[in-house]
Amino acid sequence: MRADPPAAIWPAADLQAMLDGTERAMLLVTRPDEGRPHPVIVWTNRALRLLTGLAGHELAGARLRRLRAGGPDEPGFAALLSALAAGLAWTGELTLPTRTSGTLSLTAQLEPLADGRHALLTLEARTAGRGEPGEPDLSGAARLLGDLMGGGLYRLRADVDAGLKLEWADAAVERLTGYPLPELLARGGLSGLVVPKDRARLRRRNLDLMNGVATETCYRLRTADGREIRLVDRARPLRAGGTTAATTGLPVVAAVGTLRLDHTGEPRGSGPSADARLMAELLDGTILLVDAELQPLWVASGRDDALSLALADLDGASLDEVLGEELAEQWRDRIEQALVTGRRAQTGFRWPVSGQVWHLLAAPMGPEAALLVVRPLPAGQDERSGQPPQPSFAAEEEPFLRLVLEHVADGVLVLGEDETVRRASRAAERIFGLPASALRGRSVASLFQPQERQPEGVAEAPGRFKERAAIRAAGELVPVEVLAMRLPGELPGGVLIVRDMTLRKQTDATIRNLAYTDPLTGLPNRLLFLDRLEQAIERARRNRQELAVMVVDLDRFKLINESLGLDKGDRVLRAVAMRIGNSLRRSDTVARPGSDEFLVLALATDGAEGAGKVAQKILDGLQAPFQINGDEPTVTTSIGIALFPHDGDDPDQLLRNAGTALARAKEQASHSYQFYTTDMNAKAYQRLVLESRLRKATERGELSLHFQPLVDLLEERIVGVEALLRWNSPELGFVPPSDFIPIAEETGLILPIGEWVLRQAVAQMREWHADGLHGLRIAVNISARQFQARDFVTKIRRLLADTGFPGPFLELELTESSIMRDVEETVHRLRELAELGVRVTVDDFGTGYSSLAYLKRFPIGALKIDRSFIADVTTDANDAAIARAVVALAETLKVRVVGEGVETRQQFEFLRALGCNEAQGYLIGRPMPAANALAWLRNGGRQA
Repeated sequence: MRADPPAAIWPAADLQAMLDGTERAMLLVTRPDEGRPHPVIVWTNRALRLLTGLAGHELAGARLRRLRAGGPDEPGFAALLSALAAGLAWTGELTLPTRTSGTLSLTAQLEPLADGRHALLTLEARTAGRGEPGEPDLSGAARLLGDLMGGGLYRLRADVDAGLKLEWADAAVERLTGYPLPELLARGGLSGLVVPKDRARLRRRNLDLMNGVATETCYRLRTADGREIRLVDRARPLRAGGTTAATTGLPVVAAVGTLRLDHTGEPRGSGPSADARLMAELLDGTILLVDAELQPLWVASGRDDALSLALADLDGASLDEVLGEELAEQWRDRIEQALVTGRRAQTGFRWPVSGQVWHLLAAPMGPEAALLVVRPLPAGQDERSGQPPQPSFAAEEEPFLRLVLEHVADGVLVLGEDETVRRASRAAERIFGLPASALRGRSVASLFQPQERQPEGVAEAPGRFKERAAIRAAGELVPVEVLAMRLPGELPGGVLIVRDMTLRKQTDATIRNLAYTDPLTGLPNRLLFLDRLEQAIERARRNRQELAVMVVDLDRFKLINESLGLDKGDRVLRAVAMRIGNSLRRSDTVARPGSDEFLVLALATDGAEGAGKVAQKILDGLQAPFQINGDEPTVTTSIGIALFPHDGDDPDQLLRNAGTALARAKEQASHSYQFYTTDMNAKAYQRLVLESRLRKATERGELSLHFQPLVDLLEERIVGVEALLRWNSPELGFVPPSDFIPIAEETGLILPIGEWVLRQAVAQMREWHADGLHGLRIAVNISARQFQARDFVTKIRRLLADTGFPGPFLELELTESSIMRDVEETVHRLRELAELGVRVTVDDFGTGYSSLAYLKRFPIGALKIDRSFIADVTTDANDAAIARAVVALAETLKVRVVGEGVETRQQFEFLRALGCNEAQGYLIGRPMPAANALAWLRNGGRQA
């Protein structure tokens, strides 16, 4: 065992190593005084040099303004100088320059030291200074390097479903896939090109990235020309604020990655590209792609000296022949370091043949290959490390270093050659729960969990943090990260940097929980559901079993939120989640992807019959009213079901088909379930075509109005017409209103279309009034969505004002269901319409669920008996009784009664004898275009 060095030498050296081991950037500066009015940088640690890209010799002895990015009036720097002059502590923000002409936005903390002449400035990076905050630097050399290696760069963005979607890719990715970026995005990004068998790999990569874990993945994809290529994909997550640190508590918002061809198994010896040779010339060096055993794959040289020419002439031979055994081993160490850590490694070396000193940079290019850049070492740089020499501390500066050490957040242990603790920082005392005096002299092995002990010895794994479990004085285990470092020069022993990971572990657990669960209900979210579904499919495929995927949607849940409020709506959702869970087996899964939708995975359902029983059990469980703080809301539910393997063999297809079945269930009846059938895709496609054509129908002039007359039954005279919407598509022909009106309602197109109908109908009737057809009313159907719009009455008021049309000649027809959705609001709006003189008719009366108690409060003008009761009114006693009841109710409410769908003289006479006021139907007149209707009206029509 070596003897310890003199006491005067030991502290300065080990304290330097400790401060260089911390990740927080630090610099020691002088305070201004009469003899030295400008603050001067005394010393910087390794973290600051890495952060700015500036060398230690550039900063040591320079004025502090060397680190000022802006002008003298830059606010943060001015506040820092004021605090230095006053000897005060200060915390704020600074903007520092970097070697690449960029800037860094930093959080800074200034702490005056006890000697009164110096201060310690610590800095932590916040966001990138060039471009948008958090954007990766994808320009310049990075892009050229991507092209050089036949690969490229891309960026993913987190979407609303907690997934990752391609946002950007460079030209190299476009060349690899054969698709320009817009087409690549339209195809769903890289995931849309991956071969089916490798899609699971891409999903796992996304799961890891969303959980804050860097990834390396190999998969195959199909290029635009039909080739199948194998790629190596390396990606890192980006959290809010732009950091890639996996330890932060911020959510993952994006990811950046590199993509290159996987040459595993391909013949070696393919030469470098022209870009590689150009890069070598620009760097004034030699670039090599080698494997882990120093076997060159290709070489590109940009110099004509002896070493460069020898490397260029290898022609597949081993580098040992050029470098010699000792130097080749040094290169292998750096390549192994780069491959193991995934980071660049560098060193200086002297080639024994010429004696010239060179710099070697090794960058990992996958798990088994590295890119080497060999360049002459500039004068003044350290031959051993390839770095510029750093200023050292004199023994008299040790008091400053001791004070600096107390500000380091990580625990620091200085070890002797016998692996015992020689010195401990204040943070180390806190981590181990022991004072420095109790730690001193203890074996480092006794401070860590026995099976983990001290990591490989400080001499065997320098430069890398490893997770360990530290033992506190009370026996409690503390998760920590440990970094082992050698002391510089010939000094024996080493330094351990110990970082408490407790908060980080707790934060990671919270992030993992947020990434995979719905915060409102605690159920799995879409991301976790997809992962479980993927695993369930693999098991079902192996065991030849069936499973069911269900999409459960709450019908008209928006009404609960609007009537009871969002808080009670959330309570209903939690109660629904609990009831669905209670309806399932423990092996099944229920998830909430968002809004009022739930997903169910039912395993081993034994076909459609078993899945139907599960769905019915869910419906039965949701049947009873919920008890929410005195309110008893009820919900109806629609369920779409897709079965594996009949309806799809991957998660995306099963969910898509279950969603298609859900749409059909909503069309059929409330509180029901529907299985997916193959013809649903055709109908879904037809619906998409209708929607697409309908969006353009108004501007293309394909919509028109037909008019059907209304007759007074007592006097047998025409009193008005009803405007009916028609669509004649050049591609689809005549489209029945029953086909396109529901689509317009669902998509919201009914709002602009409905407004167009109102204006056209009023304009037409105004024109007919001017032609002498005085006293006729125009009736227009109003959808529930139109009536519920906040500005509906305002638009009616504006329409009457713009056209000068009298309100009493405008009649709006509303269904029972639309006026019963919000009774108080309906009463208010109907009164406003009545003030304008506008009449309101309740259409299709008898088919809804009107409350007579509410109906008497509505200022309406008429009830229109639905055509389903008129059809058999002369032959069916029940229909006749319903017609009589409606007429009697109208007489009580003092409103008119209109019968629609009158097609026979017997129906006409029956309604007249019953006391019905008005009628319309084919017996009186069919719907007609405006020109035909005008001629019909002028001729007196076909009087009944």
